[in-house]
Amino acid sequence: MDWKEEFKILYFSPNVADIPKALELKRVNMPSKLYRYRPLNNLEYFEDEVVNAHVYLANPKMFNDPFDSSSVLQPENIKTSEELKNRFKESFKNFADRKDIRYIFNSKHWFERMCGYYANVIAKENSRKTKHVDELKDVLAKALYKEVEKWNEFINSMSTSFSKVTCFTENNINLPMWNHYANAHKGICLEYDMSNSVSEHQIKRMFPVFYVNELPDGIRLVFDGKINRFNSSDYLLLHKLIDWSYEKEWRLVYDASFWYDRLVDIPESFYDEGRVIDFIKPSKIYLGYQITDYKEAFVREVCKKHNIYVVKMKCTNYGLRPEDEI
Repeated sequence: MDWKEEFKILYFSPNVADIPKALELKRVNMPSKLYRYRPLNNLEYFEDEVVNAHVYLANPKMFNDPFDSSSVLQPENIKTSEELKNRFKESFKNFADRKDIRYIFNSKHWFERMCGYYANVIAKENSRKTKHVDELKDVLAKALYKEVEKWNEFINSMSTSFSKVTCFTENNINLPMWNHYANAHKGICLEYDMSNSVSEHQIKRMFPVFYVNELPDGIRLVFDGKINRFNSSDYLLLHKLIDWSYEKEWRLVYDASFWYDRLVDIPESFYDEGRVIDFIKPSKIYLGYQITDYKEAFVREVCKKHNIYVVKMKCTNYGLRPEDEI
């Protein structure tokens, strides 16, 4: 088994005693160097990252992937969720007898039977003919799905509103990333040596991203106890569709509890804004091969003052390479 998969099983296990094992496994397998692509549109931001060793944690809602950090419902999971079934079963005790409840909820087709039962009750109360029952059944099913969708929206809101994230990668010569995140090779790529006094909290909160064919269904995961509820937001924040796997991403994830002890202390502005935090200075900076002369001179001057090695990328017969490796 790949260590990342083993880590995922341990870290998100319903047994919280597995979390320390997961963190230790991650620690020994974390890359020695991680990278961040930057567009270099604002030279003050660059100087802040280099001189003051800051990084910006963004609200996940601002990421370019519209499904980033999302729970995506799978309709079949609604019908197979034990927790959802139990919730509906509990509510049915108010107007159905034990025999009907057993008939509905002891079946693997409980969802259809529940909608059918309720449709018949409504039809009788309103003197409707039998031919309208199927129509009512469909209306009820849609209404129940809408209710589940609201729960799912709440889960998504919790994961994005309370979390702040900054993104790294294992790869400094990825062409699509140079194009998308470094202003079409006019920006830079910052290298971070992860052995250089990264705080213990940041080591714990740095995670690999898991690339999957199907995004997690938070309703099923959380309600049915498939994962530890304590880590449910992390689970959503760390899964992306396989389409993004070329990024080889790692994420530094903070939540509101780092800054605030109580929910009532969180200002309304927190939910939509990002946060700047102390990190470590870059150990090396790669210049995009199409960087302007002015920006190249500026970067080199700042880095010279702060003893940070700078190298420019080149297009070669062997692909994109740093000048010092040619």
